[in-house]
Amino acid sequence: MQQAAWILLLIVLVWTGSDLAYSLWVRWRWRRWEQHLQFDNRGVRPGCDSFRLGTGREPAAILCIHGFNDSPRVFQLLARRWNEAGFFVHALRLPGFAEHSSQSRHVGAADWLHAVFEAMITLRRDHQHVYVAGHSLGGALAIAVLRQHAALADACILIAPALDVSRARSPVFHPQVWHKLANYLLLFTEAVYSFFPLDVMQPALPELPCTTRFSWRRMHDEMFRLFAENRQQAGQFAVPCFLALAGHDHIVDNQAAMRFLEEARCPVKQKKVYDRSAHVLPIDGQWEELANDVLEFLDHCRSVSDGG
Repeated sequence: MQQAAWILLLIVLVWTGSDLAYSLWVRWRWRRWEQHLQFDNRGVRPGCDSFRLGTGREPAAILCIHGFNDSPRVFQLLARRWNEAGFFVHALRLPGFAEHSSQSRHVGAADWLHAVFEAMITLRRDHQHVYVAGHSLGGALAIAVLRQHAALADACILIAPALDVSRARSPVFHPQVWHKLANYLLLFTEAVYSFFPLDVMQPALPELPCTTRFSWRRMHDEMFRLFAENRQQAGQFAVPCFLALAGHDHIVDNQAAMRFLEEARCPVKQKKVYDRSAHVLPIDGQWEELANDVLEFLDHCRSVSDGG
């Protein structure tokens, strides 16, 4: 009995020590990485902020919302193509991303949703037609806002939306199970580091300089809650929707996205799987095909709304 108690104590000490060591290592590596970066007077990395293409007088606008640990730069190819087609494009930077770690620490879903809502309000005021394109987490945020405020957008483009996390990189258990276990077992670790590379197959861009491998664990908590709320309330989503899925996605669960679209009450629904692409569809090899498919879908939506 005494031997078992000593073994248990040893396990606890080793686990706690490993937790503390990992926590210190992530913090140290994050600080060291940021020492080589530049930040403007708002704590944002130059070249990673929101951007707009167009005069602002275009009748139709597209709001682009990036994913987790990303920035508006992921939309640079799509935004240029859509602007050339006559759309005003606003690529929004979500609060907490491409920012200094010290100021992103307490940012969460409420901040992201507020930023998306305000951007939609502004575009709706200034443009006759408003469309929303969300990639990954950006898709989840678009869904969450439009579930309650459908009138803010005429259609929604969900690009590899995060409705649930894929098990492709998660051994044994679902990623959410691992996350819940970590919440119980990790006492010191507030930030984590991702060892996985960018999920692309044939990148059209050599790199995305505004991404990061570091993140606060509390952001993960809020994302899982957001994903679950969207899945449970799919019937509240009722705007025309184009769902773009990557055939080789290692980040999000395509089946969850397809079930969501089936349950949603969208008056117009289209779905396409890009079978030579991975999760970061906006810069993968089929980005141009995606851009043109979206333009065709929006043309169809306008035709339907105009009674054509």
